[in-house]
Amino acid sequence: MGGDFYDVFDTGGGAWSIALGDVCGKGPDAAAIMGMARVTIRTAAAHAGRPSDVLRIMSDILLSQDTDQRFCTACYARLRVNEAGGRLTIACGGHPLPIVIRASGAAHVVGQYGSLLGVFPDPTLVDVPVDLARGDAIMFYTDGILDERRADRGGGEDRLLEVLGSDRGRTAADIAGTLERYLTENQAALPRDDAAFLVVRLLP
Repeated sequence: MGGDFYDVFDTGGGAWSIALGDVCGKGPDAAAIMGMARVTIRTAAAHAGRPSDVLRIMSDILLSQDTDQRFCTACYARLRVNEAGGRLTIACGGHPLPIVIRASGAAHVVGQYGSLLGVFPDPTLVDVPVDLARGDAIMFYTDGILDERRADRGGGEDRLLEVLGSDRGRTAADIAGTLERYLTENQAALPRDDAAFLVVRLLP
C-alpha cells in the first residue's frame, strides 16, 4: 500500500485540473494522507485561482495535521484548450518536473522546482506556463520512475528523456505502453519504490 496518487477533473470554464503526487512512506498511514491530499486538491481547486495556491493550501493543511512528520510532493496543473492546442499552468512542490513530448518526438522537462509540501510554513511555489500544440503530450510521474530499474543501464531523468523521445506522433496509450515496458523489462531487481505516471495528449 503506497502513497502515490493522481487525479484529473473538470474545474469549469473550459479548464481541466491534473494532479499527481507522492506521500512519504508506505502503509495505511501514507494511504490516509494520500486520500486527504486528493480531497484537499479538489476542494482547493474550486476556490484558488493559481496552481501554486492549490498546493500552498494543501501544504498548510498537512502542516496543521498530526501526520507523524510525513510530507508530500505534488505536481498540479491547470489546462485550458484552445484552437491551436492548449496552455498548461504548472506548479511543483518538491516533485519531479513533468516532461513534454512534442509531436515531432522531441522531449524536454518543463516547470520549476518548489518546496516540499507539509514541511515549511511558507513554501516556495512557482506557476510556470507551458504551451502545447495539437499532437503534443505531457507526462507527469512520481520519483519511482527515476529509480535505476534496468539491468543494462541506470535510470534517471536523462534516460527517461531518451526513452520518451524515441518516436514521433505517438498516442497517449503508446507513450504509456513505452513507459510500462521501460519499468518492467530487464529489471535488475524488484522495484524499490512505487511508480505512477499520467500521460495527457492533445489530439491532432
